Amino acid sequence: MSKCVDFLGRNCLKCLPGYFLSNGLCSASNCIKFDPVAMICLQCNTNYESPPNLGVCKASNCNTFDPNLNCLECNKGYLLQDKICIQGDRNCITWNDANNCIACNSTSLIPIGNRCVPKVPGCANYSVNGCISCLIQYNFSNGLCTVKSCQNFSTPDRCLICQNRFLLQSDGTCTPKNCISFDPTKWSCTSC
Repeated sequence: MSKCVDFLGRNCLKCLPGYFLSNGLCSASNCIKFDPVAMICLQCNTNYESPPNLGVCKASNCNTFDPNLNCLECNKGYLLQDKICIQGDRNCITWNDANNCIACNSTSLIPIGNRCVPKVPGCANYSVNGCISCLIQYNFSNGLCTVKSCQNFSTPDRCLICQNRFLLQSDGTCTPKNCISFDPTKWSCTSC
């Protein structure tokens, strides 16, 4: 049973998809235990599997292949990387059809793209790497949101003592003293 599709005398010039050419013979790609008599793979490399009666290694957890058996699309919960499917974020419990995480296993995490990232109090925008910008009443620093005009914090998002000329509010933020009218959308005093 040959896996060769193009010969020159006794030497093979081209193999079927899933096989590679070595010294004029075809061997299964991504195979660690090959039966040269039956011309099938008995054990595949990590992240590959040999479907029953096929004898060739294909990427595990792959949904769609190209004609050369390279993976084009992975099953839900797996991400395509270098033609193989690797498990996505283990903190994600629900994936959509585009393989984006839509629910995480903890309320302290938020689904962003194909990952679960830690929630940051006061964060306005996230990327797969974490918080990238804060709500207007906070300063952004090293992935955290800290209360503006705060002198001493209990946590980055709750102030204990505000700087001079600022008053501590019940939500742990600081607003300017002597402010008659305050615009929370701009986080500034509109009249004193």
